[in-house]
Amino acid sequence: MIAEAQSELLDRVVPALDEFAKTAPEIAVLIRTLLDELADPRIHGFGISEDGIHTLHTSSGALANLEDNAGMLLDAAESLVNLPDWITALKRAASEARSAASALEDARSS
Repeated sequence: MIAEAQSELLDRVVPALDEFAKTAPEIAVLIRTLLDELADPRIHGFGISEDGIHTLHTSSGALANLEDNAGMLLDAAESLVNLPDWITALKRAASEARSAASALEDARSS
């Protein structure tokens, strides 16, 4: 898509540049060189490998239903907000259970 957009831009710019070259050929040469460099994917980084394109395609497919699942993710995140409180309560309950078990063990021994 990026290459296609660049090609369309060049298709529109080149005829105008040809006309410009009639009155200012040196500047037209400079602009053509600049356009050639901009069109080179090695310079501006749009050269995406076939593997990269496949990975992007796969990722986009995996994220296709993200909007549908966003509400569910929000609910899950909100339910995790109180997780530290639950952890504290569980630690306290475990400590009390250990104390009760120790007390029972002591009572049996006596």
